[in-house]
Amino acid sequence: MERLAEKEKKDPPTSSVYTVACLYERALRFQPDDHVVRMLFSNYLFKRGKDDEARRHLDYVVSTTSDNPIAQFNAGMLYIDMKVYDKALEQAHKVMAMGFDRPELKNRLAAVGQWVEPPAAAASSVSDPQPTPASAASR
Repeated sequence: MERLAEKEKKDPPTSSVYTVACLYERALRFQPDDHVVRMLFSNYLFKRGKDDEARRHLDYVVSTTSDNPIAQFNAGMLYIDMKVYDKALEQAHKVMAMGFDRPELKNRLAAVGQWVEPPAAAASSVSDPQPTPASAASR
């Protein structure tokens, strides 16, 4: 519906009684924890200049999907679109720590001069710990 409304330059589109925002709100009332709908709605709101509301929805997704690298990655991509580079960098470091090896977040942050390597402590916690030699363990 969102694309149809964009194509027709009319909201609601000809075939709908409801506006696109109303459809997103209805979807969230039906499934409040659907992070995909929330991210799509966040992007929709951002494209219409409602940055604060868009950030609120995106922040909710980040806080409720901390164990989902795909959701965290996509949130990072949206933060870059919104030019919220500190949050995007945080998301990039999170997904790297989760072992999600897609380079797009890092590349997009580097392209705008915002990439910073993760701190050494975070990087070392991701790698497998080295076994302690038996002679050192008995001391």
